[in-house]
Amino acid sequence: MSNARELAQIPSTPSGRRNLIINGAMVIDQRNDGGLVTAHNAYPLDRFRISDNLNGSFEAQRSTESPDDFINSLLFKVKTTDTSLAASEYVGIKTRLEGQDIAHLNFGSSAAKTITLSFWCKFSVTGTYGGCLTNNNDRSYPFSYTINAANTWERKTITIAGDISGTWNTDNTAGFELWLLSIAGSTYGNESAGAWVGTYEISPTGVTNPFATDESTYYFTGVQLEVGTVATEFEHRSYGEELALCQRYCIVYGGDSIYDRIGTGHSVTANLWSSFIILPVEMRTGATESTSADSDFALYHGSTVTALTSLSLNYTTRKTVTLDGSVAGGLTAGRSVQLLTNATTNARLTLDAEL
Repeated sequence: MSNARELAQIPSTPSGRRNLIINGAMVIDQRNDGGLVTAHNAYPLDRFRISDNLNGSFEAQRSTESPDDFINSLLFKVKTTDTSLAASEYVGIKTRLEGQDIAHLNFGSSAAKTITLSFWCKFSVTGTYGGCLTNNNDRSYPFSYTINAANTWERKTITIAGDISGTWNTDNTAGFELWLLSIAGSTYGNESAGAWVGTYEISPTGVTNPFATDESTYYFTGVQLEVGTVATEFEHRSYGEELALCQRYCIVYGGDSIYDRIGTGHSVTANLWSSFIILPVEMRTGATESTSADSDFALYHGSTVTALTSLSLNYTTRKTVTLDGSVAGGLTAGRSVQLLTNATTNARLTLDAEL
């Protein structure tokens, strides 16, 4: 029989993994470490992307502005306005959820579960703003929320009845696409908020255009998507756990100090080499590779550090990658080499398996 002491220890909010969103507290930023992004499809921090096709311009980055219980947020700032969007124009902040992680919601069947989205936001301009949940194809739920006070943290909740129609991926491709802040012309913003529609939308009609006001700012944090009709307290995960979840989609080497060791390998000829890396987590799929600059990386062979003249991805699985490249010369065929960052903290080797 339970006594009063035992009952008092039962948590007031549900225990276990509740939040389907990765990096909802906006803590992990492997690519930029708080730096600005300004380009279409750029990630101001892990798992959240800015997609735009309009005449205005923006800046976005991880910020230390935050409400109580949080230390970071995502800041989106308008730098050039676009007050009248053409039919095909759009812009927004979005994140995608892997199909395997939303399969238990049973979307596309009569057993579809109701879900609730919640987040903290702080906008410099009041109004009614838009977002959308989609299958990234032909099913969409445009939604809206109201900013009541400028430059004030407010928590918003949107409850969405599960969609009994359409096809929702349940593999390692995109299951959900969630737009938090979006505006679109008639091509992708032609439906009212609050109901499922059989088209791909990213924003409802009749919402405030963030790009109408120059230098306007939009902060987000505490983004949570969970089963049920109630928005529970935000589920804080440890930094290490959140980083590992993010690394399924993106792993970045470099940026910590000069001469960071990355992988080991061997020289093939006097100027050709190959290095092997065992990844810290299993990625969603085989990754693509990009670098800040090939010369930001080097080989350590014997007691010599030699800058790279080229670097490329030779072979990839979800657990390992092999990188090949060249140096100007000086290697001994068959000798071991170490791949490392060169004498710069700006080096970034990015392995990308994003949705």
